[in-house]
Amino acid sequence: MTLSSTHLTSSKSKCNKISFGMMFAGVTSLLVILFIIEVIVIERHRPGDHQNLKTSISQQGSATTSTNTSRPTATSPTSSTGRSRTLHIIQCLSGHDPYFIDEWEIGFKSILVNAPLDSNLHVHLIADNNAAAAINERIVNSKIENSAWRNEISVILHNVDEMLSSWRLFLTDALTSETSSRMWMDNRVGIGGYLRLLAHRVVVPYECGPGCADFEKRDLEQALYADTDVVIIGNLNHLMYTTAKVLEQTKQKGKGRPLWIWNQNSGFLIMDLMQFERVWELAATIPNVIKNSVEKMKGDQWLLAKVQDNLRSQNTTAIMPEQWSTHTGHDGFRRFPQNLYIKRKQGTGMLHFTMPSYFGKSWLDMGGTDKWCKSSRSCNESAVEPGGDMDKVRRTWGLAEYYAKLSWEWAIYQGGTSRLRPGERNTLKYIKRKWHPGSDKSKPPIQQQYSLEESKQLDQEDLIELSNFCGDNKWKGTQISCEERAQYLVSSYQMSEQNAKILMLENGCKCSVLDMPRVLVVKKSLFLRCAIRRRYKYMNNAAALKSPRRHREGVPI
Repeated sequence: MTLSSTHLTSSKSKCNKISFGMMFAGVTSLLVILFIIEVIVIERHRPGDHQNLKTSISQQGSATTSTNTSRPTATSPTSSTGRSRTLHIIQCLSGHDPYFIDEWEIGFKSILVNAPLDSNLHVHLIADNNAAAAINERIVNSKIENSAWRNEISVILHNVDEMLSSWRLFLTDALTSETSSRMWMDNRVGIGGYLRLLAHRVVVPYECGPGCADFEKRDLEQALYADTDVVIIGNLNHLMYTTAKVLEQTKQKGKGRPLWIWNQNSGFLIMDLMQFERVWELAATIPNVIKNSVEKMKGDQWLLAKVQDNLRSQNTTAIMPEQWSTHTGHDGFRRFPQNLYIKRKQGTGMLHFTMPSYFGKSWLDMGGTDKWCKSSRSCNESAVEPGGDMDKVRRTWGLAEYYAKLSWEWAIYQGGTSRLRPGERNTLKYIKRKWHPGSDKSKPPIQQQYSLEESKQLDQEDLIELSNFCGDNKWKGTQISCEERAQYLVSSYQMSEQNAKILMLENGCKCSVLDMPRVLVVKKSLFLRCAIRRRYKYMNNAAALKSPRRHREGVPI
């Protein structure tokens, strides 16, 4: 068969068209694939939503930051929004006793090693000056900053030393009254033990800036507070799932969202930071139980228990599952520490070493975890053979000592490097912030700015009259100066120093006018007239007139 040149030319033309079409399709497919890859890369490395948040504080005070606070989003979204969940963990410290800081470092190390596999982690360390300095030294020496981890991890050191003066005043006002003369502070824990009850005033402004997105609120509603003597031994992923399950069950029962989840021990709490100020508001509704109570040492756990037990209709709490509620002082473990081996056959996620003072300066002191068996008449300390009492203690409580023995280099490898997925690397960020008293622009001020149109310097006659006008109240006999009281009002209620001092006199503060040389007031007649007008203007209930300080109860400072 013979083909003509016309046929050959036609066939060649068709082949060229087919080849060109196939090449065009191949190039197009390649471009589409490259575009998809580029989109994926961009999405994986997109800066987190926190990057553009303002750092101005809107709920308690202002803060200064000593390092970059941009936060990349981790690459494993675990929610319907496509954003990674963030577990917020709070620890509060006061003082720099070496044993205390050693104990904190062990617990802190256990948190990082067991960081959630599928979520980001923000660890908030709220501390006074002494504790902040000690913490910073340990973190620097650990060399964890910029180390590689599976998901985003930020460690934020909040130095709140300048806030403590006003917080002490707030606690005094909330927990005591004129009829209660006993010491209210639990000296076993000091001011550091109460910081968990005020942590929301630090963490929420830091995380949200001027406002919170819904996904941020969700995570802040399920934050964890852990004492320094808590050691995490299970991955925190399970705690997040467990918390979500508890909240879902509560919702199905038709109950409101609990303010905190616990097992009657305030050393390990799931806290709704977005609503936790309500605890103080509820406490103010039962003054006979809390404020006017003459009980000694009104600690943080005491307060939470009183609110829970006396306001059950408010559904303030839910129960923490037992896997995340293992305390040496609960379930008979102090007397029978070996029983943990039996009662928690399915395992536990944390160990909390509550202990009496004669056990040493930390849970690791005086023989470590063995001392729980040695101090109990019901635990045979010589039974070290497999299945013996001491063996059971070492297989349960004794697991905490692993984190004391673990070096930071190994901890970084165990919790970070060894868990990296191919192509990912999130570096741990260490951020230091120092908090300063500031105005609270996020809540309606209960005491508005007020300036007297007619004012003049006091003459001697006015000094005598107003000194007599100043009455007696609970500040009498304290070491708190008039200046400190005035600054408390300035930082709490967004008023001028002059008006703060006037308000102190108006409320009968036992404070000589001579102690406040900068205050400008008017004659006693005008002063009292203005005071009466202001009270009627800013107080909603006439009954509040019976108690001049009533309008400050339960209000965030």
